[in-house]
Amino acid sequence: MAYWNEPGLPDRFEKVPVEAVERAALWLRGQGCEKVGVWGISMGKELPWARLKASKSAILRDSLREKSVCLRSCYEDAVLHAPEEAQIKVENIGGPVLLLYPEHDAMWPSELSAEKIKARLKEKNFSHPFKCVSYKYASHMLVPIRSRSKAMFQVERKHPDACRQSDMDALEKTLAFWKEVW
Repeated sequence: MAYWNEPGLPDRFEKVPVEAVERAALWLRGQGCEKVGVWGISMGKELPWARLKASKSAILRDSLREKSVCLRSCYEDAVLHAPEEAQIKVENIGGPVLLLYPEHDAMWPSELSAEKIKARLKEKNFSHPFKCVSYKYASHMLVPIRSRSKAMFQVERKHPDACRQSDMDALEKTLAFWKEVW
């Protein structure tokens, strides 16, 4: 589902209206779907933190240090200091939440983001089940697909079998979570 750079939506990934996701879910319900879930991967999970500080020198420095494409530093400040109005009110999600993330994501501060979401859900007394699962051997692409682009991540090159196992485990945990809560 597009939520930016399409007609009627923002041209850039900034101040993205989360209501587009809600409209899509309502449309699916109108088509007869009783249960609607959202599975955000990569840019899909970044909606709460739409502002970023990109520095070419920081990206180059971090990528050389990581021996991998690394954009994490572009987002860390935004995750740490996102103003209230820039955050999705995750406590208003009308259903269960499962967060799966790599412990060390070179592209995005996944662990920090997940911890902030988890803390917000607890603070707001979220009434639905939620679960967080982290993976030591996983890259930004925590999905069970074979792709040459995964080789841009050092962890995928150094621990390919463990990363594949994490990818499969994440899929299995996702399916089990859906079955458990639905």
